[in-house]
Amino acid sequence: MTLKGQGAVTLTASIDGEKLTKAFPAGGDNVKFDWAVPVSVPLKKADRYLAAVEKAGEAGSAKHTTALINLAFGTRDLYVDAERKAKIGELTATVAPELDGHQKAVLDALQSDAAGLQKILDEHRKPYRGSEADAWFADAEVLAKLKRGVAAFVKNPAADERARKQMAQMLEETGKKMKTFAFRADVDALVSKVKG
Repeated sequence: MTLKGQGAVTLTASIDGEKLTKAFPAGGDNVKFDWAVPVSVPLKKADRYLAAVEKAGEAGSAKHTTALINLAFGTRDLYVDAERKAKIGELTATVAPELDGHQKAVLDALQSDAAGLQKILDEHRKPYRGSEADAWFADAEVLAKLKRGVAAFVKNPAADERARKQMAQMLEETGKKMKTFAFRADVDALVSKVKG
């Protein structure tokens, strides 16, 4: 994070309803802000997803399937204890591998810049519309558009330093608007490519 100036600053970090605020005095070029997130935070989050599955109604219904997808997507990178992990694995035994397969197909298409990329994105995103996993597919679609734009931009011999700076700034701003962090490294690589 870039701070403007060397004045006093107060930083607040938050995750899933937990917050930590720390004030820093004026005069420092750099500040260090560490936070060991309490173990209870990811466990509470996992419990919310599990409760949503229980409340989602009849197994096989659209609402129940969406809750299972949300459980698989929302807990994928969470620390959970063995009991919760087993329960999540059991409940998502069908939807998690399907989600992984759709995401892999999109990642493969993004890497190869396959012809018909938009069709591939639409096809694999469709089952996840209305779920939390849709954010990942939306970000993949944004990345695809950014990659096409950068490919056209770097072919333009008239792109001067000012144009490169503007394009890099646009890429960075778009990356910040993405809903997930899944493609942050890809956006950073595009920024580097544009800067030359």
